[in-house]
Amino acid sequence: MFLRPAPWLLQGWARLCQALPSECGICGRWPMQRVCGDCLARWAGTQPRCRRCALPLAGGAPECGACLRTPPAFDAAWAAVDYGYPGRRCSRN
Repeated sequence: MFLRPAPWLLQGWARLCQALPSECGICGRWPMQRVCGDCLARWAGTQPRCRRCALPLAGGAPECGACLRTPPAFDAAWAAVDYGYPGRRCSRN
């Protein structure tokens, strides 16, 4: 039998976790945020991506060549960061 915690307990836990210091997921410093401001400024720039598979695009085309040749079974994908460094490190923590 699974007991679900009360909503007030979950909200309190979330507030406590936000109030405690956190190590930056990229550089390892302790800035009080999950990703420090320096890392955000360096790594969070916008990058054009294929509207179908979300892979980075070099030019101004809306879709990559692979999706134009063989469209995937889904209509669109979205990616906040690349799955290489540093995004992969943040998604694993």
